[in-house]
Amino acid sequence: MNEMISKTIRRLRARGYRIAGIHLESDESSLSQEFREACDLSSIQPRPKGLNPVTNARKASQLLLGGLRDIMAAAARETARAIVYMEGDKFSFVPQVGAIAEPILSGQADATLAVRSPRGFSQFPRVQQLVEWGVNRYIGSQTGIRTDYLYGPRAFSPEVASLVREYRKDDWGVMTYPVIAAIARGYRFEPVEVSGEPQPAYMQKYDAIMRSPPGHLIWRSIQNIGIIRAARAALRP
Repeated sequence: MNEMISKTIRRLRARGYRIAGIHLESDESSLSQEFREACDLSSIQPRPKGLNPVTNARKASQLLLGGLRDIMAAAARETARAIVYMEGDKFSFVPQVGAIAEPILSGQADATLAVRSPRGFSQFPRVQQLVEWGVNRYIGSQTGIRTDYLYGPRAFSPEVASLVREYRKDDWGVMTYPVIAAIARGYRFEPVEVSGEPQPAYMQKYDAIMRSPPGHLIWRSIQNIGIIRAARAALRP
């Protein structure tokens, strides 16, 4: 994971992007140092002791997601153009950052989502496809826009990005809320199809508990409870 985050940082820097980021303190101090030096805005949270997928993943997520909300709000104050959100391990997505930012930079949209093609979506594990299909279908039924809400990368105008401050829960709904709030409030929204990547190799090497269908389903359910909660909050009059 650390190697992929470093690769993402280097690729973003090579393209001249300003970086705002958050991550958990790593056992490898070199990553934290690189992170501080490379990011224009950064937040490094202490890593929970004995981190493992069963007992500490939720706490780790809360630390990351609460910090993510704050760093996004800070980034919204620092730019007048566009803010792109992406996970640190998606280094292969860096060449497509411009594609999801362009509709905002050109004045055609206020918020965008990176949407996987049907072929890209089909390369993910079957249990993940089923869970994500259900959540996408539910959110689409509420917004009237059926699309891929769960791939991850997305872009916002600073005004829409600042909506993240309204969502005060430290759960997986943090990055869903501003997208759905933008749709609900009449901002211009545009899904952008990208060449979806198969699930990264490190995800395929998760331990047996997380990679088993029951374990994976439980973890996805925890994530999706937050996502659905955020969607409902964003749609509330």
